Amino acid sequence: MEEMPLVDSQKTTRITSEAGDGALVLGNINPDNPHEVQINPAVLAARQKFLISFAQGLLWNPADLQSRKKDVFAIGMECGQYSQGLAEVLAFGKSIGCQVIQPSANHIDLARAATDAAYRLEVWNAFQEAEMPLTSVSIHCDTYAAIAVLDNSRAQMFTPPEFMRQEIRASDLSAKHLNKLGLMIIGAGQLGIPGLHLFWGPPKNLAPYGWAPQTPADVLAMRQKFVALVRPLVELAARFGVSLCHEIHFGTIAMTSDDLIAVWEMLGKPDNFCVGIDPSHFWNGETWLQAMDKLRAAGMKVRLAHAKNAVVRSGRPLLGLQMDDRLRGMAFTSLDDTAGIVSMWEYLGALTISGMVEFWLSRGLPAPVHVEAENPFFRINEVTAKGVKYLRSITDGLQLPTGHFTDAMRREKASAEAVSAPSPASVDDAHAEVPGVNGFPAIVSSEAEPPPSNPTTAPAAPTALSDAMVLNGQSRIGVLPEPATPPEPPSAAAGSSDGLPAFVQTPPAFVGLTTSEIPAPGTQPPAAEPAPASEAGAPAATGSPAETGHEITPKGKKKARSRWLPAE
Repeated sequence: MEEMPLVDSQKTTRITSEAGDGALVLGNINPDNPHEVQINPAVLAARQKFLISFAQGLLWNPADLQSRKKDVFAIGMECGQYSQGLAEVLAFGKSIGCQVIQPSANHIDLARAATDAAYRLEVWNAFQEAEMPLTSVSIHCDTYAAIAVLDNSRAQMFTPPEFMRQEIRASDLSAKHLNKLGLMIIGAGQLGIPGLHLFWGPPKNLAPYGWAPQTPADVLAMRQKFVALVRPLVELAARFGVSLCHEIHFGTIAMTSDDLIAVWEMLGKPDNFCVGIDPSHFWNGETWLQAMDKLRAAGMKVRLAHAKNAVVRSGRPLLGLQMDDRLRGMAFTSLDDTAGIVSMWEYLGALTISGMVEFWLSRGLPAPVHVEAENPFFRINEVTAKGVKYLRSITDGLQLPTGHFTDAMRREKASAEAVSAPSPASVDDAHAEVPGVNGFPAIVSSEAEPPPSNPTTAPAAPTALSDAMVLNGQSRIGVLPEPATPPEPPSAAAGSSDGLPAFVQTPPAFVGLTTSEIPAPGTQPPAAEPAPASEAGAPAATGSPAETGHEITPKGKKKARSRWLPAE
């Protein structure tokens, strides 16, 4: 781990008492059975409101809270790669332009926070003095070890020394981990934190799980065991309003979106068992976009996100025994690397329809995206700083549209048709441009829609061009002239329950994105059925997406062995 420059933070008034009237947890917490805990709902709501208000004051100007001019994303860093203390990573994050950070369990002892009020105040004051919001914590090591230690001795490297004793049984060791996870969830609730970023280990090492040959019975038995172990934790987290966000990752309980959907359905589709997405791990099996399409189609939500890119090196095996990251078939790379498997523009766009942006904006906050820095060639400090700078360069000022741009095109097309009412004989071909609104040409099709059924109905007045077509005054075809009369700003109260605009409360449905059937990893896509012939007699074009996938890494160490993947 590297030394980070310590930057002096502006000192502010210290927090001397916790939000809420009284204690959140009623009575004592039994460390051997934390699930028996009793909760004061009013105090829990006060803690959560305090976190949101604290973050709002740092991320948005007061005037923005009553307007729609809010950034969609807040950019920061994931801190699992850093061993320094909480104050140091907060200062470093501030110095490189982070708007948020995601500390790890190395920086915040959530199990201690469950019972130690003085420690909770210490954590809050560290964030206040650094002027940094606290929105999530990553706990990958703990959740991986709690389950994987049952059948994988390597998971013991993440076991606290106090848990170890001579000849301890794996089941007893797992139980200790699971009880600690219960305390960590309570600690997150005590601090008002809404999300934990993690990955769950598999309870049985199927040598390894996911690689052929595997019998469906073995996989099902492993998943059933996992569900039995995790269900009490999911229920406890739901009581505290904490989302458990699994990062699809090689070597975990869910290495593909299909894996994660399967165990989620076995758990009964709990809303707080959701996704912490990292697109860099999808380089062997499915692409990150295929995975997000499947998750959305199944109804599973993304709540937390890492920003990381990877490159596949032609001519080298993707899965092998190469332990030197510089010589492997894949490597993590810079966010702006055009040879990488992730376009950050596409990734950010996909996040807006994944459930993540809706989740955070409905709580009055931009969606946090954390840069995770891993690179085999360059210093992690510089990689993190450049990643944050790049991501902020493309996200600062980005706002959600009030509707999809194709909706605006349809509205303007209908308006133009009603005003001009061209006769079929005046249209030379299937499509013709006619004057639109604010100088924007509307596309009119003489075949697309029949004429109005009631010709006596008065035509609708042209409306202003939707801001979905505009970014910094630029339309998709050029600069828009100033409207003759500036439009009235939308009412923040209309359709809103929290003083937020209606589009935040009910985001528009995404138009035009479909999910194709994706073959399972290692299989050939089925032959496409002939499509109905078009007017020209030609069948519709078909195609299959490329396949990629991801690796194993218990938490932030990212030094896992990879093995050869035999062809099926």
